[in-house]
Amino acid sequence: MARLVAIGNSRGLRIPSSLIKLANLDECELDFEVVDDGLLIKTKKHKSRTGWLEFMQKSGLIDQGEIEFTSNKFDEKEWTWPST
Repeated sequence: MARLVAIGNSRGLRIPSSLIKLANLDECELDFEVVDDGLLIKTKKHKSRTGWLEFMQKSGLIDQGEIEFTSNKFDEKEWTWPST
């Protein structure tokens, strides 16, 4: 069973470690959704490619801090931009 505990002017949810392990919630971000009969707690879904740059840098796959995107002939001839 989880309990609400006072944390300043707010409330915190104290979840037993056994439930955290069973739900694989160790060190993950959580999303909360209000449902008809309570509160649904889910692991936060990350956007695609989140953390790829950092992973590639740590893995030594790229040396620089930024990835440079170069244009090609298609970019130069085929794309048109509205004038402002």
